[in-house]
Amino acid sequence: MDFLTLFFGWMSGIVGVNLLSQAGTIQKPNNIFLCDGRSIPDLTPVLSFLKLWEAWHPYGKDIEGHGKFTTGWGSMNLLAPDGTVLRPVKKGEVWSKQVADLQLKYYVENSARKLNRYLVSSGYAVNNKLYYAFLQAAYNIGDDFFNFPTFKTIVASTRGNLDLTFCAETYKSYMVRMYKTYSGYPKFGLGWSRRILGAYYLIKGIEKSKRLIEQELKKAY
Repeated sequence: MDFLTLFFGWMSGIVGVNLLSQAGTIQKPNNIFLCDGRSIPDLTPVLSFLKLWEAWHPYGKDIEGHGKFTTGWGSMNLLAPDGTVLRPVKKGEVWSKQVADLQLKYYVENSARKLNRYLVSSGYAVNNKLYYAFLQAAYNIGDDFFNFPTFKTIVASTRGNLDLTFCAETYKSYMVRMYKTYSGYPKFGLGWSRRILGAYYLIKGIEKSKRLIEQELKKAY
């Protein structure tokens, strides 16, 4: 076990109790419940989803040709357990899967805290499946996603709603509209559309692999 695994595993044990103590949720049948932002629900579903979609690579490389290096499950920075950026990933930097798993966890937990702050300030609650989709979007777009009008519109449109089909359709509709405004849509639109479709199924509680999504969707929305 390398030094980073030992260090971050130790630190995670120290801060984990404070970050993820109780789930501030309203329990409903079929494991669907409302998240009101008072605390963080079990993040296993979104962590599993992100691992399914992010290409694993153990060393820092420039995936997009912009001079920014990623490693593990697409991490661009080395994070402290509270999500604070310690430094960017270096070219050729090697991470074990244990370190990569922890880094993914730190990022998503930090995103969840930011999402919770918005839910508390707005007074809205969203179902846990939609909560996971928001975290998935933030992982790919960045946490500034929680300031986007699209995000705020989806929250307002789906607040208190446990109808997964309605929430999935609403999420898909607004996210497609948002991405179509981006200049890179002609080039990256199909990949973005597939992520939206993956999140759509995540909201509906349907497990589909990346390969099946790629087979299902051949053209950008």
